[in-house]
Amino acid sequence: MLKIYVNDVLKVNNMISLAGERIESGELSKLSIGNKLSDGINEYEIVGIPFVHYKNIEAMRKNICILIKPGNYNEKELEGKILYLA
Repeated sequence: MLKIYVNDVLKVNNMISLAGERIESGELSKLSIGNKLSDGINEYEIVGIPFVHYKNIEAMRKNICILIKPGNYNEKELEGKILYLA
């Protein structure tokens, strides 16, 4: 199961960008636009997976950046949470 630890959250142009680390990289191929991530309470719809330039291969395998749709939640509360593919 794909799990992501959220390190940083940034809201830009009414989109929320999550930067995090993959805890378990299973099902990474199933991660796509329209899928949902969950923290066990709320679900967050993925609206984009931006291209990110990583400095080395290790960073590329470990880190991930995802855009999610804003909703009825405080985006700063996502920092430090673990999200999984719902």
